[in-house]
Amino acid sequence: MGLRALHGQESSSQLLEIQTQKIAELSQEKLELLSANSALMSELQTKNEKIVELNAQIERLNEADNVLQENMKLKKALNEAAAEVSKCKTETARQIKSLAVEKEKIKKQQEEFEKLKAGEEKRIKEEAEKITAAMRANLETEYRSKFAGIRNVLYGSIAYGIICTVLAATSAEAFKIDLEAFLYNAGSFILWLAKIVLTAANSVAELPYFVGNGLGADIIHWILFLAVTAVGGGCAFIVICWLSIKILLPYTDYADVYTAVFALTTLAIAVFLGDNIRLGLNVNLVLLALLANLAFVWARYKIR
Repeated sequence: MGLRALHGQESSSQLLEIQTQKIAELSQEKLELLSANSALMSELQTKNEKIVELNAQIERLNEADNVLQENMKLKKALNEAAAEVSKCKTETARQIKSLAVEKEKIKKQQEEFEKLKAGEEKRIKEEAEKITAAMRANLETEYRSKFAGIRNVLYGSIAYGIICTVLAATSAEAFKIDLEAFLYNAGSFILWLAKIVLTAANSVAELPYFVGNGLGADIIHWILFLAVTAVGGGCAFIVICWLSIKILLPYTDYADVYTAVFALTTLAIAVFLGDNIRLGLNVNLVLLALLANLAFVWARYKIR
């Protein structure tokens, strides 16, 4: 019994030791598990942080992807716009080129039109000039023919009037007397001028004889006589010509039909009505007719 008890105590001790050892092992294992658990928790924390970081990266990547997608869309739109602009530029260049071609064509057509217009205007002008020249020549011919006929009739009438007036003047005593008196007075005036010149020449030519006589005095006498005669006669002739030009100058501009008709009329009045005029006026009829003609021409000259 005692042995059993001892044996039982030894078995209990052994069992206790075994249990204690197991407890120690379990404790050690528990510590190891706790340590492993702590390591796992630390690793889990690290993984969680990594996951958070990865999530943040994923979000950033998602945002970047969205931005990239937006950029892609913008790039696509930009490419489309660039293509459209390029297309518009190409179309614009084509239209500009087409417009340039059309402009050049229009310019050539305009130049051709201007050439045709100039040629047509030149042709029309030449035709008009030809027609005008022909019409002018015809009108001038017709005018000259009519004018020549009228002029011939008028000149014939004037010549007839002059002839009749001259014939009538041969039987008009008053006019014949005044004509003879006018010609006589005109001749007397010329002779009077010649007498004055000759008297002056003789007076001057006698001067050498106051110095002496002889051949030298005779030569000087005739030289002075001829010189004074030439100078005096020339001066008288120049004065007469000057007065005639001053008086008759208007006739150069008015020697026309009107003047001829007026002259013929005054001559006819002087011839046919001379006797009646002499009853009221004691005036030379020829001089009166000349003065009337001068007054008529000078009046026309002043009026113009």
